Amino acid sequence: GYMENNNNNRKTSELLTTDQVANLYKVYSANSLRISRYRGESKFPFIKLGKKVFYDKADIERVLAEQKIGADETDTHQS
Repeated sequence: GYMENNNNNRKTSELLTTDQVANLYKVYSANSLRISRYRGESKFPFIKLGKKVFYDKADIERVLAEQKIGADETDTHQS
């Protein structure tokens, strides 16, 4: 399983599989993540190790935070 990998030297970054990203963040399904990668339209940076693809948890949270900030700015027109 993947859980053993969490205790190694990766203190700053945690690599997640496509399915883990879909389960954790619920923003995109695993299928839509794969399709966007194939099309070269992935919203998230990803890492290819051999045939497997991983996402860095820090990258995902940064991108999601940026999207939230952008959405907040467009939603509030009270200037």
